[in-house]
Amino acid sequence: MNLTSLKRYRLIIPGIFIFVVIFFIFPNSCKELINNYNELLKLNLFNIVYLFLTLLFGAIYYITKIRMWFWEPFLKPVQDNIQDSLLNPFNGKFDESEINYLKDQRRLLNIFYSFVDNDQSLKEKANSVRMNGLLWTSFIDLTIICSISSIIIDIKLFLFFTLYNKALLFTLLITSFISFIMTHLLLKRHIALSNEQLQVIVGIHKKELFEKLENV
Repeated sequence: MNLTSLKRYRLIIPGIFIFVVIFFIFPNSCKELINNYNELLKLNLFNIVYLFLTLLFGAIYYITKIRMWFWEPFLKPVQDNIQDSLLNPFNGKFDESEINYLKDQRRLLNIFYSFVDNDQSLKEKANSVRMNGLLWTSFIDLTIICSISSIIIDIKLFLFFTLYNKALLFTLLITSFISFIMTHLLLKRHIALSNEQLQVIVGIHKKELFEKLENV
């Protein structure tokens, strides 16, 4: 998976989640849900409408940066691990001010990605990292969207206390909980995959790494 595809999927997938959740939120019974579905099927331009709404919801979700608010605490351990692993082989060769300088403005991360972009074996490993990253952010998106939707349904229950709404609330809460667990599992997997890349960089490109650290 290349970077362009990753960015495209990260726009489309939350849009699909939002579209599906909205479709289930509006009805108050299974009968209404089926009727709404049948009405959508009657639209001659259903596929175009679906695509437009999916991209629209995905774009709104992207612009609000909701994902980054929730993803950043999970992303930090990955970035810290990369930075520490690049510096560990040269313990004692850089003082605290130099280390702070290297960690500032993503300098160490940029060095890491420069190796990934220019080593064929690392490029191949990057495909696995990107796939894991896509699953990771998708489960974060699902956690966020289901959590927000469960709040909406909880409010809706005060107006329409139906079995359908109660079942939908339960489904959303369970989905959100499972997605949150998957987020933690994929975090560990992401660190493990990046460690495989770091082993190549530190093991094979150690001399070049030191030169980049000195000259950055």
